[in-house]
Amino acid sequence: MKKIIVILLIIVIIALPIYLVYSNQSTEDDFYTQLNDFNILLKEQQYEQAKGMYSNASNTLKANYNISLEEHAGNLITEAKKAGSTQAALDLLYAYTEIGFTSSSIESEITHYEALLQSNYIFQKGLDFYNNQDYENAIDCFKDVLEYDENYSTAQEYINTYQSYNLAWRQAKDENLYGRSPEPNSVAFKSNNMYIPYEFDNSVAILKINSSTYSILSFPIASSKNESRISNINIVGDYIFFLLEQRNHNTESGTQTGVYRISINGENLTKITDCDYTYLITYQDKFYAVSPSKGLIAADNYFTSEEVLVETEDDIIDVHMVDDGIYYTIDQKDSDINIHYFYNGETSEAIDEDVNMHYYDYEQGKIIYYDINAVHEYFYYYKSPNKNQIFAGDMYKFYGMLNNNLIFTYTGDYQQECIRVKSIDTYITSYKADQREISYVPMGICYETGYILLKSEDGISLTKENMRIEQNLTLPHLNSSVLSENQKNITEVDTESYYSTQAQTKEYENRWVYSDENINISTEKVYLEELESTVYISHVYTKDFLWLKSNEISRLQKPSDADEDMAWSMAGSAYNAKPEFINEDRGILSQDVCIYNVDGMMIAYRASNVIPAEKVLAAEVLHVFSGGTILLENYSITNDCQKDGGKTDGRSAIGMVEPGHYVVIVSEKPTNKNKGLSLYSMARLFEEEKCQSAYCFDNDYLYADAFSENIYEKLIKNEDLRRYNQILFYKKD
Repeated sequence: MKKIIVILLIIVIIALPIYLVYSNQSTEDDFYTQLNDFNILLKEQQYEQAKGMYSNASNTLKANYNISLEEHAGNLITEAKKAGSTQAALDLLYAYTEIGFTSSSIESEITHYEALLQSNYIFQKGLDFYNNQDYENAIDCFKDVLEYDENYSTAQEYINTYQSYNLAWRQAKDENLYGRSPEPNSVAFKSNNMYIPYEFDNSVAILKINSSTYSILSFPIASSKNESRISNINIVGDYIFFLLEQRNHNTESGTQTGVYRISINGENLTKITDCDYTYLITYQDKFYAVSPSKGLIAADNYFTSEEVLVETEDDIIDVHMVDDGIYYTIDQKDSDINIHYFYNGETSEAIDEDVNMHYYDYEQGKIIYYDINAVHEYFYYYKSPNKNQIFAGDMYKFYGMLNNNLIFTYTGDYQQECIRVKSIDTYITSYKADQREISYVPMGICYETGYILLKSEDGISLTKENMRIEQNLTLPHLNSSVLSENQKNITEVDTESYYSTQAQTKEYENRWVYSDENINISTEKVYLEELESTVYISHVYTKDFLWLKSNEISRLQKPSDADEDMAWSMAGSAYNAKPEFINEDRGILSQDVCIYNVDGMMIAYRASNVIPAEKVLAAEVLHVFSGGTILLENYSITNDCQKDGGKTDGRSAIGMVEPGHYVVIVSEKPTNKNKGLSLYSMARLFEEEKCQSAYCFDNDYLYADAFSENIYEKLIKNEDLRRYNQILFYKKD
């Protein structure tokens, strides 16, 4: 028995360490398994199950679970910072605390994100106020945002912008500052820099020119896709204000205009308001503008309110601001008589009137010019009691007076502008451009620096009143990335809206629009005062490159007699490819031609380049134009435009802005009230319309005088007008 007991004791003594080792190993494995399972639940955010494991765990295991919880809390905070929104970050942290787990670091983050969420809400509310021009409530919101989050930089930026904006206007009011000189054709100027609008590289921009170093910065604003034009630049504080006009066939005027603002460093382009202004200047703390629909108006510096100072349906021209009031001229629509007025802040008083009169008041005297007949002007400088004649003849434009020298242009041999300078002290002409040459054209006058800015084929030049070139400026390259960014802030015209599901026409004053599902044609009657000529300008937008058709009619027929369904037509010469311009012996062109092909392209071919006729015809030609003149090639006016010696007549021409967008211009024939156009002035019109190429149809005996039937009957029909046997037209198939 004793032996048995001894043997059992020996077995127990031997087995016990083995059991203890096994038991401890089993417990340790289970511990790490549970800890690992707990970490997985946390990672997968299965907090309910994790909470159950935590409740049933031993104190030792809970201590390890707590370490995992703090580590997970840190991971959640990191994830919250990467969340796509403040609310998403909060949802992540809320789930952790709502299940019962606590963490001082997470609670701190929740407090932060809750404040941020509230500040985001208030900021968006402030932004809505700001965009609706309720600036007082907007600024209150932005200040509240900063109480929740003092590092909310965007809110502070809006406050800073608002404060600097108001400070600039207060300074302008206190110092009686204009946004630019109120003198005629003035260039905006501030802190040694001149600001001018400029068009290049198929875009419109504002150039900032340093008048000492002659360095240039370019602020590209918009593409010239919709014939964008910048004008009426004003500087207030650190801000540039200007008008941006774009073509829009859906409006009554055929354009859409807005007031825009950008910093003097070319940043933060912002649209201020839509408008129909043709003139804009700032004085003290207000904008003064000319609105064709309202008259002469004053607006506050945010355009939240307007006051009509002079109400009229006639055109207001030659506005001249002075400290005591505003000089302006009424160009009456139903009369050739223009009337000059002075507005004293309450009422307007008529000062003078005459045929097509222009009137400018200066302290030392007055500038007056008006028609002596339909095509010539008298130009006077009046200083009581003397009335001194400055010029008599075909005046083009008065630009201004610089150091007692009158700067103006007269019409040259090709209807081009030719500069003249004449002193009001000696009445001696100190400079006269050669009327036989095409050269510099004034862009404006910087009265503060005494510079006249001239535009030429080479760019921009600076001169004083002696017309000696002091500096030729090199234009900067266009920054396409800045242009793309600014385009986002421009209200662009949607040309797709031009088309209609069914054929329809709209008629406005001096403008007519036809549209269907494939085409939109807007035709406008325009009187060019500088050229004393009436023209009809059509812009054609089309999805169908086969839109253009040709036909022949008898000399006594109206265009619609050839096809009563035509919607639009024009007369011209040689629309179809014929043997006359192909040298059959050599197989080359015998004269210059312009082709229109199935891709909607207009391409000029020069006979001097020995172009094989088969190359021309291989371009899938629809029309070949010949017998006329190539006006534009690659956006540039050709030398062909001077070969006629500047003869003026009735003319018709077509140009291409891009495939699918075409311009057609028809000028009336010369009469005792209308001069007609030279080839050069016709080319200038196409250049202004942003055309790449253009071709004039008429030759020695063909002149255009017919348009779409309704316009023809109402405006152009005249027994003396000749009709011709070739027309281009459009009709809906």
